[in-house]
Amino acid sequence: MFLLYLNTLSLIANLILIYVCYKKENLIGIIYYIVFLFLVTGQGVNISLNLIEYNGDVVYLDNYISSNGHLLASVSVFSILMLLIFLENFTKKISKREKLIPKRYKQINGSRFSFSLKVPINANSIVYYSINFIITSTLIFVLFNLVGIKSVLDDSRPSASGATMLLMLLKISSYPLIFKLAFNKKILLIDVILFIATTGVSFLFTRIFTIFQMLILFLVWLYKKNIFEGKAIKEYKTRVIFFSVFLFLFFILLGAARDVQERANVSIADISELIIFAWENYETSTLSIDMLYHIGIEGMSGLSGVMTEFSINNTIRIDFGGSLLSTVFQLIPSFFRTPFEEIQKGLLDLYWYHGSVLAGGLECSFVHFSFLGIFLYPFGLLFHTQIHYKVMKFWNKGATSKAVLWIIIGVNGLLFIRGNSMAYLFFVIVNIVVFYISLLLYKFFFK
Repeated sequence: MFLLYLNTLSLIANLILIYVCYKKENLIGIIYYIVFLFLVTGQGVNISLNLIEYNGDVVYLDNYISSNGHLLASVSVFSILMLLIFLENFTKKISKREKLIPKRYKQINGSRFSFSLKVPINANSIVYYSINFIITSTLIFVLFNLVGIKSVLDDSRPSASGATMLLMLLKISSYPLIFKLAFNKKILLIDVILFIATTGVSFLFTRIFTIFQMLILFLVWLYKKNIFEGKAIKEYKTRVIFFSVFLFLFFILLGAARDVQERANVSIADISELIIFAWENYETSTLSIDMLYHIGIEGMSGLSGVMTEFSINNTIRIDFGGSLLSTVFQLIPSFFRTPFEEIQKGLLDLYWYHGSVLAGGLECSFVHFSFLGIFLYPFGLLFHTQIHYKVMKFWNKGATSKAVLWIIIGVNGLLFIRGNSMAYLFFVIVNIVVFYISLLLYKFFFK
């Protein structure tokens, strides 16, 4: 029962952090702590309940978890949350200083935007949108040929070497809508079509890419509505809650549909039929929160699993982040990566725990730097939650493109909780590069 009490206290501490960020109008901080609540502290409670129910060890995917291992993980998470609550006190001055935006800037760069169904007829617009159309159509054609249309529709997790990079590059054509919204320019129908087309293709491969792009668009709109004035979260909280529920349902329902796809033997094109099948088989699908935590999430189970291995072997193993160097090779196109495969494999082998399918940020911190990594993790998480103030700072100065960049970093930085450290670095680096490619293209034609 002690484990359940401890994890319940962690859940309460997590809720306190959400409330603190709400009082500070720190929307990005709220998002991070809600994700942490769902992926880590929520799963911690679930693991505790299962350990009590089965009166012994449990298995989450390939993570073998003992009571001792989960105790170490639970104490670590509780300590992290206590330290975060303490550290949040030091951001009060920043919060007060960045809260108000000069009226002059507000008047010049108001939050209104216009929409037009007209087709652009000037030369710059025609060339700009033609380039985006060529980029989009070419990448989609290559992507579907690489993976195969049948695989995209029928496989629960369609993929092929190089597909992830193509999906990342596809984002180039989703940014015209985001830029128009951020720079207060007239939004054209073609901007919306390009965004829907690129995120729609991403939807067929991965829900994370789709959710991230929709979240970036929503945050740009919300910050543009002057969320940084101090009243915005309260004024727009109905829309924020509605959008959050929409994203959550999208994440859960699409995940459940993909999870039962092979059992149902139904194409993803019949997603409604897949969701119905998942609902009819509720207890064995990820619509069940217990099943979701067992096979779909590894925020806490990964940490508890690696702590269990540590408690059994009673030895500390550290790779000092050496496995992170494999990310360098991920940035190289697969065709040119072949000569370096052995080096990349050797670097990946430095990651000594293999219980998780997709290791979470906490697990990676422990594998890389042992308990020092656990101590450093809250500082990394705090950095991401404070991105809100960087966005306000740059928007305050009129540096809109930098404000948008930090929103993009903030959204993709959620992999600091959700994904492994290699995926986190890869996503953040590539998204920054893609952002600047798209921004340079936009500014070349629309100075």
